[in-house]
Amino acid sequence: MSKKIILFIITTLMVVSLFAKSLEREANELGVQAETKYNNKEYSEAGKVFEQAIAKFNEAVKKVRSELDEYRFNDASMTLYRFLWQDFCDLGIELSKVSKDSINELGSIYKEALKLLHPFMPFITEEIWHLLRERDEDIIVSKMPAAKEFDEKLLREFDYAFEVVTAIRNIR
Repeated sequence: MSKKIILFIITTLMVVSLFAKSLEREANELGVQAETKYNNKEYSEAGKVFEQAIAKFNEAVKKVRSELDEYRFNDASMTLYRFLWQDFCDLGIELSKVSKDSINELGSIYKEALKLLHPFMPFITEEIWHLLRERDEDIIVSKMPAAKEFDEKLLREFDYAFEVVTAIRNIR
């Protein structure tokens, strides 16, 4: 893995961890556990948008696990990089503007993404894991995320919609 990618991932994680810490705090203020909606597949009023965010995460999990099984570590790290930067940061922050309920979904996706990133950056992810909340369990012994079923048609529809919006913005 090149030094630029590692430096970029570290910087992204630090920025995202600050964002996630505020997400966690707001979720706790709302009195809702961040994992509940993700694990129970309960969605807020902006259901399709959040379902798409979770589908993007599950797509990344499926691809990363497949690449790790085939010992393609560079490809797996690039998949995580693209997910964290393009999907989670760009799209996730926009989703957080839609509704307060999005904080719960984004917080749970972020924690699962940390578990997925842990084999590549163990010390940094371990530190962020414990900074988010006091825990007895370390991230290294937590269960690695498994890809859940997701609607690929929904992903393609949203990808097309984002391409259209991007094209319109580029025309201006």
